[in-house]
Amino acid sequence: MVHLMLELGRLETTPEIDRRPVDLVDLAERAISSLASQAEERSIRFSLEADSPLPTVWGDPDRLMQVFLNLLDNVLKHCRPGDRATVILRRAEGGVLCAIQDTGPGIPAEHLPHVTRRFYRVAKQEVEGSGLGLALVEEILRRHGSRLEISSQTEGETGTCVQFVLLTVPSRL
Repeated sequence: MVHLMLELGRLETTPEIDRRPVDLVDLAERAISSLASQAEERSIRFSLEADSPLPTVWGDPDRLMQVFLNLLDNVLKHCRPGDRATVILRRAEGGVLCAIQDTGPGIPAEHLPHVTRRFYRVAKQEVEGSGLGLALVEEILRRHGSRLEISSQTEGETGTCVQFVLLTVPSRL
């Protein structure tokens, strides 16, 4: 938890992030691959759906990797055996729409406005976590000129979808 608090503080006080061209398909594949064994242990299936070709985005690849790892880690923490999560990368006006959609139990509507607040936890205490992960994701995305949007369904076809748009590489570098 201390590490995440320091990371969030450092991010908030750093004037600029290091921006360069980022291949999101490669980044998402690496994030999925790095958590594949944990997903397999929990019987959760990860997949990737991406438009082809997908434009290159403009951002900090290390920070964007944190975003994907954190969001996929949340899937591992909150989904049930047999659930699925799909990383979706689609062309959007001026950028790339990134979404992680799962078939987990969902987040109750009353919690959705608060889940990105520091230390806010929806899950029971037995689920590991500091309540800082989504706050960190939100700050990284804010630094990239993006906004995290979260929708969730707890009845019928349950699941959560987190999404954001990343800007493409400027035409004049």
